Amino acid sequence: MRLMLLASAAMLIGGTACAQTMLGQSQPGQDVVVVPPAPPVVAGLPNAPEVPVAPQPALPPGLVQTPFPPPNAASGGPNAGNADNGDASPVQAVSPSAGPLPAVGSVPPAVAGTTPPASPDIAPVPADKWVAGQTAELGVLNKIDGSTKILTIPVGGQNVAGDLTVSVQACEMRPPGVLPDSAAFITLQSNAPQGGGSPVYRGWMVHSVPGATDAGDAGEAFRVITCS
Repeated sequence: MRLMLLASAAMLIGGTACAQTMLGQSQPGQDVVVVPPAPPVVAGLPNAPEVPVAPQPALPPGLVQTPFPPPNAASGGPNAGNADNGDASPVQAVSPSAGPLPAVGSVPPAVAGTTPPASPDIAPVPADKWVAGQTAELGVLNKIDGSTKILTIPVGGQNVAGDLTVSVQACEMRPPGVLPDSAAFITLQSNAPQGGGSPVYRGWMVHSVPGATDAGDAGEAFRVITCS
């Protein structure tokens, strides 16, 4: 009976020591064994998001950018090998200088050199041509009583109207094909008893400009009617 109790006690003591050894506890007089803790589990870094890249703008249909001309096959450029192997694909390039196609319904600009010159704003001046005549026909208006009369005076001749002597030095008219007009170079001189009267008017009288004639204080007004 005692032997059985001793065996049971020994078994209990041995089991306790084994348990203390497994749990890392040491008895007095034994070396201490330290078991380091397990390293913590570190989660992996998340993948960095990719930076979005802006897409290149697409070229309009039918246009290909050609900043430089393609190298010649004999110069050994980067496309020479592809040309020899037959891998190069022909690309039809459009010259950068070519402008955009005109819109539907638009009017193309006029070609240089085909536009007729603009007409001048100033009316052309007719040629100043006159034809010499032989006889001047003058109209005379009496300023006092309003009576009128016609004087026919040859070039170089003279006549009397009231208290004035009328002399004709020249007579001219417009040629056929232009607007008709007449002019006469006239001298108006007051009548004096001794014949030494002072001239009142000397110059051209034109049929189309009757208001340009001023005979001063004379009692008569004159106008060129025609020249023949």
